[in-house]
Amino acid sequence: ERRIFNYCQEMAVRENIQAVMLFDRGIQDGRSYYDEKGWQTVLGKIGFPTDIDMIMKRYDAVFHLVTAADGAQKFYTKTGEDGKQVRHEDPDQAKDLDRKLQKAWSSHPKHYVFKNNGTFEDKLEKMISQMCKLLGVPHTKKKPRKFLLKSMPRSFPAVGLDNMSTATFTKTYIKPPEQKNMKNVQKQ
Repeated sequence: ERRIFNYCQEMAVRENIQAVMLFDRGIQDGRSYYDEKGWQTVLGKIGFPTDIDMIMKRYDAVFHLVTAADGAQKFYTKTGEDGKQVRHEDPDQAKDLDRKLQKAWSSHPKHYVFKNNGTFEDKLEKMISQMCKLLGVPHTKKKPRKFLLKSMPRSFPAVGLDNMSTATFTKTYIKPPEQKNMKNVQKQ
């Protein structure tokens, strides 16, 4: 984590950009796997502060997405789409570990827990909304729209998809000095 953070920070400084770094795991996650004495030993060996407040100060916010085993069990699986094992815990073990993880981060002042209410996309949408709120940028929620075509457009390829291409999108938020709200400018 420390190497990735340092690399991203150096890159942001070099490119002169503001950056948001998201980590799938944080150092405090390890606390869920050890008793207190063992955890203090691990922190000492890897050179991290053993003071909980010092650890929490490393993170501006913590977003915890509750395991699917708790509230969306039919989507909890131990194997990935490729058939390889991605988890070791059965659903009950996963719920227990999830509670330990929540407890490990519970003293962080900006610890947000996102439960399984609705779809996984709904949960992500709530997390992104909270993140935008913390960053002070507008949340531009995108909803997919579907259309029923009566016939195939002439511009659509008749055979294959060989004329498809990729595009890069950049979003810039502009806040003119005389306005309180930001404007969203999107280019392709």
